Amino acid sequence: MNRRIIPALIVLALLAVSCQWADRVLKGDVVARVGQEVLYRSDLELIVPKNVKPEDSLALAEAYIQQWALRCLLLEQADSQLSDTEKDLSREIDEYRKSVLVYRYEQRFVEERLDTTVTSAEKEVYYHEHESLFRLEGPVVKGRMVKINRNSPNLSRIRSLYKTLKTDELEVLEELCYSSAITYNNFNNAWVDLYRVAAEMGLSEQQCAEGMARRNWYEVEEMGYVYLLFVYDRVAKGEVAPFEYCENRIEEIIIGRRRDQLLVELEHDLLQEATENEKLKIYRN
Repeated sequence: MNRRIIPALIVLALLAVSCQWADRVLKGDVVARVGQEVLYRSDLELIVPKNVKPEDSLALAEAYIQQWALRCLLLEQADSQLSDTEKDLSREIDEYRKSVLVYRYEQRFVEERLDTTVTSAEKEVYYHEHESLFRLEGPVVKGRMVKINRNSPNLSRIRSLYKTLKTDELEVLEELCYSSAITYNNFNNAWVDLYRVAAEMGLSEQQCAEGMARRNWYEVEEMGYVYLLFVYDRVAKGEVAPFEYCENRIEEIIIGRRRDQLLVELEHDLLQEATENEKLKIYRN
């Protein structure tokens, strides 16, 4: 062997070792390899949460390694089995890029022009003109619910007050509930779905509805607790929902329509301007 070649080979070997050492330091130990694809321990650390049990961490790591390996193998198969034409993604990538650019421009165009202020009058007009859109799929109620230990010394007093409609008595009730009840919920005095109320009492919507079929209150004892529910207003399934219940949804609908209208106007103006300036030319046979 030429003596000049030997030092060069030594240098190349040292460089290779150095690169491997740097690779291990920078990326961590190799945990899996599929052909030329390598999975490093540092990659796994980004996937597996730190505050998990060792056995859970191991299970997550193994599952990820299997998924990673399968993806590599599938890509390898695709690369070897598909034709050059099938592997040519330039058109799809170009179309995706165009779609993203158009979407981002439309978003900025709308954000710069969209009026997000919706008055109560606008919402009420929309509500009355589209009442059929707001039929209830389940009953809604206004009321209050108390959960209290059955051995509480204030249970009898709370039981005598939870159905009150008087302001002064309601103040006393709330003071008692805040000091001795496990839970007191008046649902912000807003309309709420009956299934949500029932869930807080550990009941199904049907159980709650049947218990209140002929009255506006319901009591149940379960696991050492007493649940007291009083409903002072309700709207049945299939009826038009109260305006207050629909108000947020109506606002979203109105703003959505304004957004759509802005995009329609943008498209119309672009086509009209391009036609007038002869930038757009349509050739018809």
